[in-house]
Amino acid sequence: MAQQSEPNGSLISIPSPTLPGQVIKKTIILPVRPERIAHIQYYDRTDSFLTHWGVMRYLLTPDAEYIQEAGERLREGDHPVAFPTETVYGLGADATRSTAVRGIYMAKGRPADNPLIVHVCSLEMLRSILKPSYEDDAEGLEEEDEELDPIPPIYKPLINRFWPGPLTILLPNPPDSPLAPEVTAGLPTFGARMPSSLLALLLIWSADVPVAAPSANASGKPSPTTAQHVKDDLDGRIELILDGGPCTVGVESTVVDGLCYPPAILRPGGIGIDQLKECPGWEDVVIGYKDSTHGGGSVGMSTKNGGSDAKSSEENEAPRAPGMKYRHYAPKAKVILVEYASNGQSSQEKIMARCVSSKLPVAGVLRTTKWVLPGLASHHDESTRSDFSIEYAPRRAIHSSQRQKDDYDGNDADTESSLSDSGSSCNEESDASIPDRHPEYEAKTTATADIDIFHIQHGPSSHKVTITTQFLGTTAAQVAQSLFAGLRDLDRTGVPVIFVEGIDAHHGPQAAAVMNRLRKAADVEGIEIGSIS
Repeated sequence: MAQQSEPNGSLISIPSPTLPGQVIKKTIILPVRPERIAHIQYYDRTDSFLTHWGVMRYLLTPDAEYIQEAGERLREGDHPVAFPTETVYGLGADATRSTAVRGIYMAKGRPADNPLIVHVCSLEMLRSILKPSYEDDAEGLEEEDEELDPIPPIYKPLINRFWPGPLTILLPNPPDSPLAPEVTAGLPTFGARMPSSLLALLLIWSADVPVAAPSANASGKPSPTTAQHVKDDLDGRIELILDGGPCTVGVESTVVDGLCYPPAILRPGGIGIDQLKECPGWEDVVIGYKDSTHGGGSVGMSTKNGGSDAKSSEENEAPRAPGMKYRHYAPKAKVILVEYASNGQSSQEKIMARCVSSKLPVAGVLRTTKWVLPGLASHHDESTRSDFSIEYAPRRAIHSSQRQKDDYDGNDADTESSLSDSGSSCNEESDASIPDRHPEYEAKTTATADIDIFHIQHGPSSHKVTITTQFLGTTAAQVAQSLFAGLRDLDRTGVPVIFVEGIDAHHGPQAAAVMNRLRKAADVEGIEIGSIS
């Protein structure tokens, strides 16, 4: 067993890794903070910075020991490790070893034809995958030789602007690739990205191997944005979760393919299409995924993939990138998406009418930009008047798995956990307290979230429905950050159906990603017809 020191000087024991096939009795959560791990030296956001950032020295803290322990397990073990990134929590394994990568598929219950994204901590690590002989070829060169660089030139503008960050690029897998075949799922390409989360970079650096990592949830469930989400899904399936607090982006990375022309977006994510079009060579980037965000699909209430044609087309194709084929992001409750209506049509009227007509006893609603709680608006505003009788219950708090980052033991993820802003630093001294570290430790990223509960009727003799609502935010970035946690929170209340108010998919870099995830999660055909069983 590895001995770890408590802040008070006592020792705790982390169980040694189990052997393949052994039952994992308990999943351990270890809280870590980057400023308690190491002194970092890095430069401005240039290619040199991406290539040569590094750890000056580890600090003598439990956090540093936990990162080194996790890195050793990634490098030598066959059980995956869950860790935070700026997008969602990832489930990582050594991308060069088949036994380790298969552990990801087993823990998640992930289909074998769904490829994995490879995470790197430097361009040197990426080049060693694309061209294993690159270091020998480039040795002795004072400056980078473009002819020797195996990274396709089309990606250089994106790397310079968006890395490290929530962008995955599709690359050719070389014949002598060091990657395990399970990473690519038989495809001639693989996706790679460099996360901006300092914790993720330190973990990869410590492991000294490229890390294959999908989201750290049970396959098909909402992606995890806190350590508690991971534990809820994978407790007993994995050994170790690094708890770095809630994720700052909240949706997965954007996946792009620059190996074709015009270049294409295979999955929307933290980087928007308008941002990509600003980069040389990407002015004509197109949408390469099936989604009604950019044409097609249904009007009003929609289901996943924007319609049956898109759905059947994707299911018959091998996925070129994660998230393109299978149903994703769905809680236990059925999800019905209320598409954004630019004409100002009331989304709450639609939802309340559906609840009453379907004779639902209870329902959940995730509110966003256009929702006004019935009865709270001005009586002089005709657009918010309702034909429904409304009876409010007292506002109450529910146990929430999403906690604001500034409540997480003093850890501001925007400044301390990310390399997306040049000039950030990690200081040894901090006034923030260190969370308790113990094998029985529960994730510190839990709190309460206010919900509103009201009862509705349409006419005195109609069915009464109890609606539980939670607010996600008014901007695309806010909705993205809280979407998956909101789905999980309402799911825990036991509602059979969750209605989600959609947002304008063209408003904000993350808006298309939010609507894509909701369409993947929705599984009820149309709101205007049929009933919910």
